[in-house]
Amino acid sequence: MIRLQLCAAAILLLFRAAPGLGAEDQGTRLLLFRAADAALETAREARAEQLSPNNFKLAMKSYRAAEGRFQRGGNLDRVRSELASATQSFAAATEAAKQASVTLANALKGRDAALAAGASKQDPAAWEKAEREFTLAARELELGNLENARERGGRAESLYRAAELTAIKHAYLGDIRNLLDTARQHKAKRYAPLTLARAEGLAEQAERELENNRYDADLPRSLAREAAYEAR
Repeated sequence: MIRLQLCAAAILLLFRAAPGLGAEDQGTRLLLFRAADAALETAREARAEQLSPNNFKLAMKSYRAAEGRFQRGGNLDRVRSELASATQSFAAATEAAKQASVTLANALKGRDAALAAGASKQDPAAWEKAEREFTLAARELELGNLENARERGGRAESLYRAAELTAIKHAYLGDIRNLLDTARQHKAKRYAPLTLARAEGLAEQAERELENNRYDADLPRSLAREAAYEAR
């Protein structure tokens, strides 16, 4: 009985010691990865993933390789070598991103505006099209093709702005469009043609106002509310 109790106690001590080994590994990781983690954070702050995609992808490949090797208990010299490569590539990505943020400034502003308007969720296809063009512009810049980068950056900005406007229109006019569709389905054109026409006219006016000035939504909002009242 005493032997069984001693065995059980020994097993319990082993399990309690296991987290200590994990903590030691974690401490080793922090030391090994410190420079690479800092370089990764700096690159992300510079938006290198968008502005220097090739360099950032190369850096992440080395970083993930080092991470996987460390987790498998692989050769630490190889881990250090991969981390040094990752750190260097993150630094290159950061520097390239700083330059790209100037060359592609307008496209970047368009991207931020579209994202803020909810374009990525409202119109995923349009958003992805703009993203592809922006990525191509950034890659052209990485290759040193300044004119191509500017041209693609201009196209990306236009695509982002269009996606932004679509999202803004949906935010302010989505409900009235649904109400008008419902009214048409219920034969409003036959039974209340004047009311329907007025509601449609107000909705169209609200849309024009948004197209003329998407950031001044007071009048479009008021028109949309009036149109919704008529449509009901």
